[in-house]
Amino acid sequence: SLSELIEKLRPSHTLLFGSCSGGTVATHLAADQATNALVLWETLPYYNDEAAKREFMARAQGRIALSSHFIEEYLDTADRAHEVKCPVFCLHACGSASPVFGELDADILEELFVSCSAFTRRVFEGADHNLPRGTNPALLRQLLEFIAGQFALPL
Repeated sequence: SLSELIEKLRPSHTLLFGSCSGGTVATHLAADQATNALVLWETLPYYNDEAAKREFMARAQGRIALSSHFIEEYLDTADRAHEVKCPVFCLHACGSASPVFGELDADILEELFVSCSAFTRRVFEGADHNLPRGTNPALLRQLLEFIAGQFALPL
């Protein structure tokens, strides 16, 4: 488990990073484990339909039951996001292909993580949704330098 790994390694900082659906895992871990920050790269689904987006937020706020419109893991994450207390960094590409949460949808993420101690947004120009998978090493380095810079960590 993450807590056992932290206890064994005793790192000075614990940053959880999640990309795409991996951000759902990172969110659950951050809700369960004290950590210094949660970093999300285009984690939740993008909906170009305003009605679907409103339904997602209603589910996240506990006002409706599970809908067939959504992947259950995203809804479970929305249910847990309010438990995250550490700073949350919402990182995303500019002009990336959907389905991703883009810059205009960062407001929704901020609403979900209402209990976090700080919410920071950052757009990476020229990046795409697959950036953490190594599709653009220079931009990936830029993303990692931004994260490290927030905590004065060596890279």
